[in-house]
Amino acid sequence: MQTFKILIVEDDAQMAMTFERAIEGFARSKGISATVLKADNTDDAYELFVENPDFDAVLLDGSPTGHGFSDTYKLALAIRLRSNKCRLVATSGSPADCMDLWDFCDKREAKPFNGEALLRKLGLLPPI
Repeated sequence: MQTFKILIVEDDAQMAMTFERAIEGFARSKGISATVLKADNTDDAYELFVENPDFDAVLLDGSPTGHGFSDTYKLALAIRLRSNKCRLVATSGSPADCMDLWDFCDKREAKPFNGEALLRKLGLLPPI
């Protein structure tokens, strides 16, 4: 059985839950094992990544902040330094407000998101 491990970095609890439900629901329907961890700020996200370096993908919203990493772009840079295998997917309702993150990540998905497109970008579905 294929297993995926995904970290969601999202400061809006409702949106984080929406992402989590979409990912877990799809995985279940396809017989895929998916572990989803969530962080609502960049510091907790980095700590989770260090403790779990085997993430397949990290979904990064453009707005979470923290003390050690002032924005998700800096978090994305730190994650990339630790792992070049982990897929980084940027998401935002206002991509113009986080263009550095948007340009840096491997994939992008604007909000409101398309479920199937997001799952492809996270690597749960093969590319078209």
